[in-house]
Amino acid sequence: MVLDTTTVRAQKRHSEAFLRALPDYQIGAILKITLTNFVTYNHVEFSPGPYLNMVIGPNGTGKSTIVCAIALGLGGKPEILGRAKEIKEFVKKNQETAVIEIELKTKTGSAIIERSFKHTANTSMWKIDGM
Repeated sequence: MVLDTTTVRAQKRHSEAFLRALPDYQIGAILKITLTNFVTYNHVEFSPGPYLNMVIGPNGTGKSTIVCAIALGLGGKPEILGRAKEIKEFVKKNQETAVIEIELKTKTGSAIIERSFKHTANTSMWKIDGM
């Protein structure tokens, strides 16, 4: 088996069980979501499974926040969410910057899309695999 740099990077980020399940994910599937200073979350990571995933829980526990993060992290505009009009409104209170990272399955392994934004400006910085 030949390992490319994407596969090696994934091995450093994920457990052995996750790597065994990686072939079950479809290309374009979300492998991991990491939120930092986003709405109510200081720092949280979610790793959806390769099949059906549901976000369930009591009112006020952050379910909609996860859905907003997915939409915004993949290029959506805040207006479509009906929660806020500007991206800066998604930065956690008393924090400078929020970051959404979404790791997607690719043909050769995975890619990480990162969107960061500040509470003082209505602009975003985008990175793919750290660049």
